[in-house]
Amino acid sequence: MAFGRQAAAGEVKEALAFIATVIGQSRLDRRWTELESQRRSAVRGVHVAQAYSLELAHHDAVTEGALELGWPSPDGNPPLLRLYAFAATLRRLHARLGERAQARLRGSLSRHYLQDVGLRPMAYEMAIAVHLSRMGFCLGFNDLEQAGGFDFLATDSSGTEIEVECKHLSADIGRKIHKNEAYTLLELLMPVFAENGGSVGDGQVLIVEVPDRLEGSRPRMDEIVGLVATAFRSANRRSESESASVSLLGEDAERRDTLWRSGLHHSARFGNLRVILRSAKTDKVIDKIERKLKDDVERQFTRLRPALLFTQVSDLSAAQLVQLERDERGQRHPLKSMASRILHSREYLSAVSLTTLGDPVAETSPGNPVGDRGVSFGLLQLSSFHPAYAAVQRAALGPEAL
Repeated sequence: MAFGRQAAAGEVKEALAFIATVIGQSRLDRRWTELESQRRSAVRGVHVAQAYSLELAHHDAVTEGALELGWPSPDGNPPLLRLYAFAATLRRLHARLGERAQARLRGSLSRHYLQDVGLRPMAYEMAIAVHLSRMGFCLGFNDLEQAGGFDFLATDSSGTEIEVECKHLSADIGRKIHKNEAYTLLELLMPVFAENGGSVGDGQVLIVEVPDRLEGSRPRMDEIVGLVATAFRSANRRSESESASVSLLGEDAERRDTLWRSGLHHSARFGNLRVILRSAKTDKVIDKIERKLKDDVERQFTRLRPALLFTQVSDLSAAQLVQLERDERGQRHPLKSMASRILHSREYLSAVSLTTLGDPVAETSPGNPVGDRGVSFGLLQLSSFHPAYAAVQRAALGPEAL
């Protein structure tokens, strides 16, 4: 199965209509209302705009009359361009699958669209399928057609077969403070910030530290909100309990935290006040992702053919990428080292391609420029004399735009 590079306006409109038919317009409307509300949030807005960019682009395209009055041009609008590519690829794939595989694909689309994980993992898989097709491979959709195992069987013109698995993971997998819990706490703190904003000078930092993980239970969240309110009222600007310690400081008093450690855990700004949520325990992003990928590789490849693992890691800002390099294992380039360890831990694994999806705004640190799409690593383990070397090398080249 192959996919072309271009999609005409008519095909895209039909593809968007196909998605609406699969999910149901009433469920789409409820999902869009929920995401629109979160996009307007002062706390969650930036994250939601990135994490659910395809869903929101779909909402915006339909609202602007993509299905009735023509279609909005994707020029200068990367989320809309990715939506069009995803929708067209999805519909082409659906048309070429058998009945059972079609049902699995429709079920996967509904689950991803309507649940917190969103469309990003599915869009990544579609992007890899297009990439492999552009590289000259014919694709068999093993996971959909066989209801399990690796995602694609990629076959080149010489008959070389490669098993391909795609993974999309959030860096939250190894964090003590997950994004959703952080946003929930910050939303609960908004009334406290509004009440005390006038007493906050320029360059003030509110640091909330929990002993281990930030728990999402409402009683524990309410307790932390109470501690913050107490810190604002107290003479020494501090309060603590077994659940957390809270300090209101000048920025220079915690210079390392405001510049670096806040990138490791969670940081936000409200007017003059910078808020840092952190844990006394160290994040283990690399360890957790590595363990997860090794387990998946062990379960999903047959070991009968060359195998290629594509992985996209999301929810890592540029500052956090730099922080990983500084903190975890004392290594330089820990993501690249992790990809290398995964590759060499399984002799039947021929190549690993790892991409991080960074924040939409590029950031830099001294000597460590990081773009808005994060960084990519592609590692090959086969000898150049191996008969599958050329095919695996071609397949492992990073996709043009994920």
